[in-house]
Amino acid sequence: MLVERFGFGKTSAVFDVSTNGQVTLASDTNLERRRLGLYVLDGGTFLSNWFAKEGDAPAAGGVSMITRGETPGSVKERDIVTGLDKLVGLAVIDNKLFISDQAANRIVRVDLLEARTASTPIEAADIFATVEAPDLLAAAPDGTLYTKCGAQACASSRSAAARP
Repeated sequence: MLVERFGFGKTSAVFDVSTNGQVTLASDTNLERRRLGLYVLDGGTFLSNWFAKEGDAPAAGGVSMITRGETPGSVKERDIVTGLDKLVGLAVIDNKLFISDQAANRIVRVDLLEARTASTPIEAADIFATVEAPDLLAAAPDGTLYTKCGAQACASSRSAAARP
């Protein structure tokens, strides 16, 4: 199991928790990234969304793939999606990655296979929905995405899996 610490841009961390409960600080992760979303692809591969913010400058964020190594705490982080602002939530439906970008008031959609296999990070440009301050994301079995929008909860009006 991996666990993230938000860290406010100075002490962010990813911890590797073994099956016997041993907690190890994961290596090769950027401590200046504020991390919120973590998605398990399989037992050794995870997605982490993050953003970095310096003073009054706007936030800059992306999604990285974290792959667990052979020894506890040994991980490799590789950026796969960039070009976003303040990322909060992640959800995956039918090989599509949905990312809530709170500062930009949008949820973007990325082809997960394309992002994982590209030699450089891809730019997130496909806006799936425009919503006020989207927060964490949850995907229902029928493909509906849920998030908190501004002051209240909301859902996508059509199934994310069926939407072109």
